[in-house]
Amino acid sequence: MKYLIASLFFMTLLYVGIAQTPVIHSDNFYTIQLGTFDPAVKQADFEAIRSYAYVYRRNNVVFVGGFNTPEDAQSVLQQLKAKGYDDAFITKRPLTNEKSYYVIQLATKNAGEPVEWKKYAGAGDLFSFPNNSQVRILHGVYEDKNDARVKLNELIAKGFQDAFLKTIKLPQISTVTSFDTGEEANSAPVHAISKGISVPVPGSYSIQITKRKSVVRLQDALRKIGAYTGESDGKLGKITESAYKLALEQNRKLKSLNEVAQKYTGFGEWEDIRLLLTLTRDMNPKQEVAEISSDLLINLPSEVLSATESAKMLNWHVTAWKKLEAWSVKSATHAQEYNALQVVYYRTLTHLEDYYVKNGLKQEAATALAVSVMKTLIGQDIDAVVQ
Repeated sequence: MKYLIASLFFMTLLYVGIAQTPVIHSDNFYTIQLGTFDPAVKQADFEAIRSYAYVYRRNNVVFVGGFNTPEDAQSVLQQLKAKGYDDAFITKRPLTNEKSYYVIQLATKNAGEPVEWKKYAGAGDLFSFPNNSQVRILHGVYEDKNDARVKLNELIAKGFQDAFLKTIKLPQISTVTSFDTGEEANSAPVHAISKGISVPVPGSYSIQITKRKSVVRLQDALRKIGAYTGESDGKLGKITESAYKLALEQNRKLKSLNEVAQKYTGFGEWEDIRLLLTLTRDMNPKQEVAEISSDLLINLPSEVLSATESAKMLNWHVTAWKKLEAWSVKSATHAQEYNALQVVYYRTLTHLEDYYVKNGLKQEAATALAVSVMKTLIGQDIDAVVQ
């Protein structure tokens, strides 16, 4: 019995010791940069991905989640790419040299779970702390622990019975704004309330410059048919343009269809559009071949797509190519048509992107709108081919 009592006493001490162990911050805070979106965009516009991890915004840049390890971030990144966010990437915010501050945690919610923001607005400035598939709703930030305790007691008296103190580092949190709530909320920068000491959050954290994906895929497609030998650098320069022209001259499939395509009128100088439509109609012989006579430059849509519409278009793009890839392995003829289509599709997509960028759109918006045009032009043929 003495041994049992001693063992229980030891286990109790061990439990208490663990329970009182302070939070240990990892060396880095990982998050996923989704892209730069229109300032009017709201969290609700990302409904299709909100359950993966908390979606938040900093300076018009939308991020997803907060993770202690790159492996956790990678798992969510793959889900985002499956939803069509091809340009999303993991970014790292160093924590080692960051100072710790006190905040008051008001609640923990699952990502995608509705939040009654008005309920927490009475606490004062609100901040979000994404943590894997959850988000912590915080009030703060305080440099002095005693000041934080005074505020904590006030909030408990107001009815926030579950509130408690917690330490954080600034790169881990973001101000709750109208992006989160869907309506106007506090938009002040993160700062230490205690003693009026200003502690601004950096506007960016070594933002990674990504390659232009459509150009990379065009270069890869040209390399596959032997027309391009350079690096897939994502830059649409003279070398890539020359490789495209070489492909039209040397690839038998592209050469024969291009000769047919250029007999059509319409689409102004958009020769790649005529070739794309000729190629997809050739792949889908059930479709009646009609003369290509529309004037693309007159009918091009110009209104920027919403975040929801953009996600739908990018999802169509990803899904279509996955189905086409599966279709291509069924025969040598399919493989030949698939390779030719990759070249013309991505050349046309880059052409459309350039058109929109020159007309004042940002790259992300230009890509989404360009994909919507592609879907209108060839979506029906693609669907018929991969059925």
